[in-house]
Amino acid sequence: MELDELMTMVVDFTTEMTEGDTDKKCLMTCSALAGYLDFLNIESAIVKGDFPLKNSEELEHYWLECHGFIIDPTANQLANYGLPEMPLGFVGEKPTWYPKIISE
Repeated sequence: MELDELMTMVVDFTTEMTEGDTDKKCLMTCSALAGYLDFLNIESAIVKGDFPLKNSEELEHYWLECHGFIIDPTANQLANYGLPEMPLGFVGEKPTWYPKIISE
């Protein structure tokens, strides 16, 4: 699958799965998407990281790692917490401001 096809599929899948509201649905969406990618013979792993927030709290967030890049289907929700704007269904190199992986 080409990268642009993957991006389109991730956006469509996420929109359908979340009914357009991605807030706090990252683990649910990543779990379902990982299963679908596996069905398509695309290997991925669910990973977790904690984003530090301005109020001294942390935002627990999940995304997928896949062949050297990330798939973050709910990246657009991060701006709701004061983090940089990201598109729905981000597919690409992991941004430098993303946290270190806590677990896979």
